[in-house]
Amino acid sequence: MEITKEVIERYHSVLDRGLSHGLGNSDGQMCIEAAVCYSLGLPHGDDPGCVATSVMRFKISLNDKKWSSPQSRAEGLRKLGIAQLGSKGVVDDTEFAQKLTTKIIQILIVDLYRTAFPGKSTELVDLCEKEPNSSNCRELAANYVNDVNAANYIYADAAYAADAAAYADDTFNVAADKYKKMAAQLALEVLIELKSPGCAWL
Repeated sequence: MEITKEVIERYHSVLDRGLSHGLGNSDGQMCIEAAVCYSLGLPHGDDPGCVATSVMRFKISLNDKKWSSPQSRAEGLRKLGIAQLGSKGVVDDTEFAQKLTTKIIQILIVDLYRTAFPGKSTELVDLCEKEPNSSNCRELAANYVNDVNAANYIYADAAYAADAAAYADDTFNVAADKYKKMAAQLALEVLIELKSPGCAWL
C-alpha cells in the first residue's frame, strides 16, 4: 500500500459527504473504513488491509455509535482515518490498546466525572488522573454513581474507548458528540506516539 496525495484527496472527498452508520454504499455515504478502501482503490468493504487490528476494531466501533449527524461522525473521525494508514505491522495491537485505555481513564473518564458530578469530592478523580489504572477507575465508578449497574458499565467499558465515549455522551446528554470526538482525538495521539505511517499525512 502506498499513501499518495491522490489517496488523501479521494479520502477527503468521501468524508465531505458525511459518514454512515454501518458499511454504507460505494456511491454515497459509507463508514470510515469503507472510505479508506475507496480511497485506496479497493473493493467496497471495511478492511483496507493496511490497518492494525486493534485500531480498526476501535474505529469501526466508534463509527457505529450514535452520532448527532453523518457530518459530525465524519469530522470526528477524519484525522484518525488518515493516521491509521499503514499501521498494520508497525503499531503493536497490545500497546495501542493499553495506551488508549490509559488515556481514556486519565482524560475522558476524569473529565466526565468532573463535569457530571461537580459537587462531589475530587479525591478519587484526582487519583485516576495521577494513576490511571483499572482498579482506581472501578473505585471511582462505584463511589460516584448511585446506580450499581451504571457504575459497573462505566468501569467495564473504560478499556473500550468507543463504548465509554458513547455511554458518556448518551447518559449525560452532552452536546456535539463531545466524548466520541475526545476518544477519537486520544486514539490519534496514541497513533502519533507509536509512529503510524499515516500520521505523516495529517
